[in-house]
Amino acid sequence: MDDFGAALADPKTYADRKRYHALLTTLRHEDPLHRATPEGFRPFWVATKHADITEIGRQPDVFLSGPRLELFSIDQEERVKASTGRDAAVGRTMLHMDGREHRSYRGITQSWFLPTNMRRLEQQMEDFAREYVDKLAAVGGEADFVPVVSELFPLNVILLILGLPPSEAPHLLQLTRDFVARENVPIPEGSTRGDQIVKVAQAFFDYFAPVFEERRKHPQNDVASVIALGQHEGKPIDRL
Repeated sequence: MDDFGAALADPKTYADRKRYHALLTTLRHEDPLHRATPEGFRPFWVATKHADITEIGRQPDVFLSGPRLELFSIDQEERVKASTGRDAAVGRTMLHMDGREHRSYRGITQSWFLPTNMRRLEQQMEDFAREYVDKLAAVGGEADFVPVVSELFPLNVILLILGLPPSEAPHLLQLTRDFVARENVPIPEGSTRGDQIVKVAQAFFDYFAPVFEERRKHPQNDVASVIALGQHEGKPIDRL
């Protein structure tokens, strides 16, 4: 039995940072390119050395993301395919793309991030920064940085770039929490873990679908509009 692979396939491992780092340290010294074969999963490779990871990043045409992004059990993979018709739990994202396709989609928003647009948003970003520094100062002495600053400050900046109001931040934060913790979300009676993963991930796409359609009809000077009006190989992109 592959104990390393079983541990890496177990979500509980990542909640125990001491155990997780000890596991990777052992692999780095004893088997830096480990072929994991946990029961119930298709085999996968585990690269733990910086030099190897860097080299993998330099060869995107060899080491592909698209065919297998999420680490699902064989049972979860079958249920995801049955629910979505895809290998991924939700519609395809840039993380599921490789090669020319990835470069094409990445380039859609690239031109928007020019100094002109950044200067236009600079004052609003400064206002956000002051607001959150003031929140941190108001706590006095000692504070939990995550809920006070790091959860909502970057999210509000992202909403600003997308052209969405700050009032949407709490809802999107909850969607993010559900997605990150999807392995720990209670499973309703009659459902399976694979069904729940699809449901939680799909909620993101359901949220942005009306934004996508609205920006196609009424574009604005924001990244949401750039995406909605973007083209791939001369054709309008769809919601994937």
